[in-house]
Amino acid sequence: MSDSWSPFITGAVDLLEGLTSFFDRIDYPFKPKQLAELSTSLGRAIPFGRPTFMNVSTVSNLVQGFPASDVPSLTQRRPAWKPILYKGKQRIEFILQERIECVLYDKPKIPNRWRISGALLCKAEIEGIPEVNVTITNRLPHIPIHHFTVNSCVQNAIPSDMSRDGKFTEKKLTFIPPNDQFELCRYEVREISDIPIRGFYQMAESSPTEIKFLVQLKLNNKFNNNFAYCHLQIPFPNRGQIKACEGIPTCGTATVIVDRSCVIWDVGTKFNSRNLEVTFSATVYFEENPAVPAGLNLERRPSSLSTSSPTSSGNLNLNSQVETETLGVFEETSDPFLVGNNSFVQMRFSILGDTMSGLAIEGNQTFVSGKIQSSVEREILADNYVIWNDGGEVRSSAE
Repeated sequence: MSDSWSPFITGAVDLLEGLTSFFDRIDYPFKPKQLAELSTSLGRAIPFGRPTFMNVSTVSNLVQGFPASDVPSLTQRRPAWKPILYKGKQRIEFILQERIECVLYDKPKIPNRWRISGALLCKAEIEGIPEVNVTITNRLPHIPIHHFTVNSCVQNAIPSDMSRDGKFTEKKLTFIPPNDQFELCRYEVREISDIPIRGFYQMAESSPTEIKFLVQLKLNNKFNNNFAYCHLQIPFPNRGQIKACEGIPTCGTATVIVDRSCVIWDVGTKFNSRNLEVTFSATVYFEENPAVPAGLNLERRPSSLSTSSPTSSGNLNLNSQVETETLGVFEETSDPFLVGNNSFVQMRFSILGDTMSGLAIEGNQTFVSGKIQSSVEREILADNYVIWNDGGEVRSSAE
């Protein structure tokens, strides 16, 4: 995909995402009424074989017909993505959302890796069919922005082409927004050296039914110390169920998920130390090992674990009632690689009011006719932030 404005490509992406949303709402096997709705929706979204717009809510409203109070006149031309006009209190909201996938190995011969992508989400509840102008500024213009694509509702993007190196100071978008939340643009970010959180993990076996671990996290002081949530899961596959866990983190709380053989560390909404470092050191005791799957290599290597004493010690409650679905608990319990000291921890977090790329929208950089309330939020999300055990082997792929 090129870095230029590609409305037909983004229209096709909208179509695929719309189809995904459509099928997420219904269960298999499909009923004739649902198939008829799909056929009608596709006819609206691809009127002449070229994707126009596939917002599920908009197409559904269009299929149902216009309300009596909103029948378009013959002289009024409405865009395909806004066939029905909004009535009510006017406001426009933007969310600049960036996601990071990260793997930290702590190995001299294996570089740490991360990938960052971003999207500008918009929800505009505006009467009529006005044009909205928004300016995206880059506070870190030395950081290249790649694969910048816009929604098919964007009429003008200045500059229309990104420079070859992906660097820019600002970009202006003019668009007529649909009524529902949509993705105004998306992009990728490379050449970033500052990631939000650095981590260190050590785990070693004292015996087949006892392990000790140490997790240390440090928040980069360039990022906001303000989390919507920050969870770290420490899975122990190919072992028996956890019988006890002794240790208390220096920040937040920890819980044992018995049936998952996993410890969950809820760091909380702030790193509570002055140096922005938090630590969790504990000893975990297991029931006897389950039957070993065929072909599993359980050769155990001796290793040492350097630990620092936690601020306090105690036993964690064994609790299988934690809502593991919302925590995204590690599900794999029989990966043949994760034996002995081969292990990792996985983190999920949301940092509020910040981005990694430096992109931003100021409230006074959004222009639309009339007095309309506007708001801008920024957020960094991580769903797959992995830290491998310093004392074991790791799984990595070549570039």
